[in-house]
Amino acid sequence: MIAMKNLKGFGMLLLATCLSVILSSCGDDEVDNGIKDVKPIVSTDKTVYELGAVYATLGGELSIEAIPVSYVDVEYGIEVSKKADFSDKKRQVASWNSSNKFRANVYGLSEQTLYYYRAYVTALQESAENYDYYGETLQFTTPKAIDDNNYVDLGLKSKTLWAKTNIGAKMPEEAGDFFAWGEIATKEFYSWENYKWCDGLSTALTKYCTNSNYGTVDNDSILYVVDDVAKAIWGENWCMPTKRQFEELRLNCIWTLTTRNGVSGYEVSGKNGNNNSIFLPFVGRQDGTNKSDDSYGYYWTRSLSMETPYNPTLAWAMFLGSSDYLTYTYPRNVGFSVRPVRVISKQEEE
Repeated sequence: MIAMKNLKGFGMLLLATCLSVILSSCGDDEVDNGIKDVKPIVSTDKTVYELGAVYATLGGELSIEAIPVSYVDVEYGIEVSKKADFSDKKRQVASWNSSNKFRANVYGLSEQTLYYYRAYVTALQESAENYDYYGETLQFTTPKAIDDNNYVDLGLKSKTLWAKTNIGAKMPEEAGDFFAWGEIATKEFYSWENYKWCDGLSTALTKYCTNSNYGTVDNDSILYVVDDVAKAIWGENWCMPTKRQFEELRLNCIWTLTTRNGVSGYEVSGKNGNNNSIFLPFVGRQDGTNKSDDSYGYYWTRSLSMETPYNPTLAWAMFLGSSDYLTYTYPRNVGFSVRPVRVISKQEEE
């Protein structure tokens, strides 16, 4: 669900600054709060950056000038509601960047539903009074979750059902989208500098860390639901595969090197005689802005490396080459493909 929290420290730098607004102030205008005529510049981005069946990435822009009263903190982000009057609103605090623009990943949405959204700023005073200001109200409609028939039963012992396509692809041989491990949005540039779960360095991890030499330890080794891109984009009936599920696929299926519509890859067939198969294409990866050639394929699992000595900057992925198909560990910041599996029971997610 969507949680709200304050961004500590940012407001302290702005005690002597003032918020001026281009759009509407939606505080209590009937109360003489001393700042009712000051309008903070907060606008809502018209672009919906990412949109899945149960999540969206939305943004806004905020400019700051001197205000006539001091405040101890400022909170800003996105509000989303099924109602135009925002009476059932949910808030998601966003992160600030140097260009004054911010984005928020909003979770817990319903598929095929109209939502209203707007950027907001809340000024928090020492007296514990809060003053809210909003950008323009815009709307989006979530798509239908991926067709639940988009899977293949390979007759595996675990009963894992594998998707026919990569996330972002319409056909099995298409690359689809690349994602860093634990991120649910695509990027133009993949590096530690902009990796979501670190502070700019591979030795400053902020989540999924099992070794204090690499950041803040939380000992989480499998992605939370909110960080699983398959669930975020395709819906709750899907998830990223674990290393164990890829190993089952590797050891209990027939792998045939082939091409489909000019794209090299593996036809992976079950051994139970039902003639079902999936195609895993060689579609490369993205590191920085550079996309590798299509001589290899890389597919994330949702399993963090737990090899000794622990190096939590690495996560498990399936590597595909013309003479090999094995699970290896790779840096989490690199962009790989994702081939989801369908969730039948909670046990299959473990």
